[in-house]
Amino acid sequence: MIRSTKVTQDNLLPSPAAHDLWTAEHRLFAPGIERTETGGWRLSEPVAGCRCVTRPEWPTAEAAAEHFRSEQHWAARHAIRTYDLSLYVTRIETAAGASFASRRRTWPRSQAVHHFSDFAWLWAVGISPEHAISVHEHLGLTEPLLAISYLQILGRRIDADWLAQFADGGIEAVQWVAGSHSVFDVEHPAARLEWYRGGVHWSNIPALLKGPYTLDDVRTLTARTGRSTTATAATLAQWIEVGCTPALADVETVWRLAPHARQVPPEPAIEAAFDAADPRRQLIERTDVGLILAVIGTVPETASVINRGVRSFEEYLQGGSE
Repeated sequence: MIRSTKVTQDNLLPSPAAHDLWTAEHRLFAPGIERTETGGWRLSEPVAGCRCVTRPEWPTAEAAAEHFRSEQHWAARHAIRTYDLSLYVTRIETAAGASFASRRRTWPRSQAVHHFSDFAWLWAVGISPEHAISVHEHLGLTEPLLAISYLQILGRRIDADWLAQFADGGIEAVQWVAGSHSVFDVEHPAARLEWYRGGVHWSNIPALLKGPYTLDDVRTLTARTGRSTTATAATLAQWIEVGCTPALADVETVWRLAPHARQVPPEPAIEAAFDAADPRRQLIERTDVGLILAVIGTVPETASVINRGVRSFEEYLQGGSE
């Protein structure tokens, strides 16, 4: 459309910016928008001199995507005046006899989404229905994905072939990957897949990716305890989530001493044990407190052990609490 316009003086007018704005308006590529830590939305690549720098968060994905499609944003990206870009757009509309923006009101019926109205939301956040349907077909899914998953997959430029390797886990696995995909996956594409192929439930993999344990560690501990791979991996993931990284031998010891107890104490309980034993806090590591608490089972008794001078889980096992 841009090339067919009768507008001349392209060498004086900002046609590259207009071209990019047009492709964004017509949803030829997904906008780079993402969730913030506070629940809002931001552009993943804010542009210097643009409002997406001075106002780095929008309340909704629709609002962030609307800014992405604004003349101000693309003028700033190409380092030109918004007025010049707006003037050029007006001239294109005059020459073409049509609106520069795309106004779509009809949506296909497809098993890619739960309801065809999901396509209306996707369009509002910058994703065309055809792109979403293409992703769904490529993954070979028989059930619909959440609409936001398509924004995550296309907006984060997740490799479709890589993502398809998780499709045998169904829509939950795919939605998990789409929602938690990060730079780590780009730099280490085999890491998440190794855990997944190793029989570890997808819900435990994010924590395990942040910790020191390997799939071989899970297999070793599974063989020693006779527990399932899923249960063992979940235990190690829970230790990581509460800020502890015990040795495999210590994890095994907890299981043998308290096989029917909760294998990993909750983080607030670990903090409570620390607080109750404050005078001795500097003498014992957090992981050792967690291990002792896992075996004893109560905060007051754990604090009592620490206050008697025990400085490690090993010392506790050797009778240091007596």
